[in-house]
Amino acid sequence: MTGFVFLSNIGTILEPRNLFRVWERVREQAGLHKHTFHGLRHDFGSLLMERGVPDKVIAELIGHANPAVTRRVYQHAANASQRRAVDAMAEAMVGDAAEAV
Repeated sequence: MTGFVFLSNIGTILEPRNLFRVWERVREQAGLHKHTFHGLRHDFGSLLMERGVPDKVIAELIGHANPAVTRRVYQHAANASQRRAVDAMAEAMVGDAAEAV
């Protein structure tokens, strides 16, 4: 047992360039826009933060030792979530005000 997650067909360490080559082929076949393999990690963290998953949980899943790093890296996702929450409240209040008239 090597402890590595990705191995070649013959059980050796997978060379990064081969992983990237496979990723490009899969990405193109799926019709996804040009995106780096590392970008998937960032997307994963951003989507979890936007959905309110606690920083500590995201940090554990991504491999950050400190949730403060996670908050700093994915702060834009938290800001987007906060903006949507404020917009939703404003919409609710305007709707309520219009119904009261």
